[in-house]
Amino acid sequence: DVMVRAMWLHSDNLDVQRSSCHSLHVLSSNTENQALMASVSGVSAVINAMQMNVDDADIQAHSCGILANVAELDDETRTQIVKDEALDAITIAMVIHGDNVRVQDEACSVLQNLVCASNLPHLLASNVLELINSAATKFPAECCEKALTFSAVLSGDEKMSSIPL
Repeated sequence: DVMVRAMWLHSDNLDVQRSSCHSLHVLSSNTENQALMASVSGVSAVINAMQMNVDDADIQAHSCGILANVAELDDETRTQIVKDEALDAITIAMVIHGDNVRVQDEACSVLQNLVCASNLPHLLASNVLELINSAATKFPAECCEKALTFSAVLSGDEKMSSIPL
C-alpha cells in the first residue's frame, strides 16, 4: 500500500518508479501480495508507471512481471487488468523494446496469464498475437513455449494449451 501510494505521489520521479516496480515485482510473487495489489489500485499504478516511462526497459520489464503475477489470481482480476488499459501499455513496451529479452519475456508471460473468456476479444483486437510471435522468433528460449500456448488458447486448441510452462 505504501509503495503504491509513493508511485502515485511521485509519478514523475524515475527513481521512485524504478525502485517501486522492482520491489513490487519481487513482492507480487506471493499470492497474498497479489490480492493486496489488486485491491489497492496497484495495477493502475503499475500501468501508469509503464505509460509515464515508456523508454525505460527496467520499468517495462518489472511492470509486465508484476501484471503477470497479479493476473494469476483469477479471471475477475485478469479482466480488470485489461479494463485498466494494460494491453496498450504492454503492446507499446513490446514495440519500443523489441530487442530487449527481459521486456519480451515478461510481456509474453503477462499476455499468456491474461487469457480468459472475457479478455479474448480484446486480446485478438490488440494485435498481441503478432507481437508474441515476433518475440518468440527473436528469443525462442524465453518466449517460444509461451507463444505456442498463447496461440493455442486463442485458437481453441485444448491439446496444445495444456503445455506446462
